[in-house]
Amino acid sequence: MRKLLVLLIMFIPLFAMAKDVRIKVKTDDGLIQQYVDDIISVRFYGAKTAPNYFITIEIINNTNERIELEWENAKFESGRVLFPDDTGLTKNNQRANEVVFGGDKLKKEFTSQSFWNEHREMLTKIYSMKSVKNSESEFKKTLILPVIHNGETTDYRFELIFVIE
Repeated sequence: MRKLLVLLIMFIPLFAMAKDVRIKVKTDDGLIQQYVDDIISVRFYGAKTAPNYFITIEIINNTNERIELEWENAKFESGRVLFPDDTGLTKNNQRANEVVFGGDKLKKEFTSQSFWNEHREMLTKIYSMKSVKNSESEFKKTLILPVIHNGETTDYRFELIFVIE
């Protein structure tokens, strides 16, 4: 019993100091947690279901009109955007635009086709704690998300920086 208590006391500080990988957006002004402009607000998280394989994007429509997310032309790490329900058979299917009405919020998990291992028919990790720690400068990935507002398409380019906090 005493040994168990000693072991517990030894490991409690390790759990208290546990670090997590956070995803931030790189701008000219530095790293920010949330990107905001007149049309959209965007925030990124590690996905709850499989945090190293998918990223959660949260998009808020800041306008009173609807916007459309053009997933067919979106790119993540130069590959096509994939969602958790995609399979080897559906990953190349045409993607419909997704509508977000004025003031509404959308949360969606995604990854890239460039992380799809064709030989094993499975995804590989976007990041690991080790890869983020060992990156020499910044561990980053790029997402290009076309958004249609009032008939005009804007390609939002997000430099996602993975940091340990």
